[in-house]
Amino acid sequence: MTQKDLERLIERNSTIDTVSTETGINAGLKLAELAEKANIRWAFAGGIAMHIYGYVRATTDVDVIAGELLNLESERKLSFGGESYEVEVGKSLITVNWIVRDDEKTKFYIAAWRMHSRSKTA
Repeated sequence: MTQKDLERLIERNSTIDTVSTETGINAGLKLAELAEKANIRWAFAGGIAMHIYGYVRATTDVDVIAGELLNLESERKLSFGGESYEVEVGKSLITVNWIVRDDEKTKFYIAAWRMHSRSKTA
C-alpha cells in the first residue's frame, strides 16, 4: 500500500459517523414498540448486539432480526430479506436494518429463532 493509498483511506474513513450504543439501542427500541404492538418477534443483532454484550465495535447502523416486516415505508429493501428504515433519535438519523431473511440462509435463521425461543422459556 502506498502512502497515497493510505491517505485516501484515512480521509474517506474519517468522515464516517458511527452509532453510539445508546443511540443505536434507542433507534431499535422505537421500531420495537411497533413490532411488539403487531406481535412481531425481534432481537438486536450485529454490531449493536455486540455493544450490548460488552464488546466494542464501530458500527454505522443498527441491525435487528425479526419474524416479519413492519408496516412502515422503508428506505430500501435488503438483498437477503428485510427492509432498511430511517429512525430519528435526537438530532441523528439512524439506519435500522430490519432483517427478515428470505435467501438460502433462511433455514439457519429459523433454527436460531427456535433456539432463542426455547432459551427464553427454559
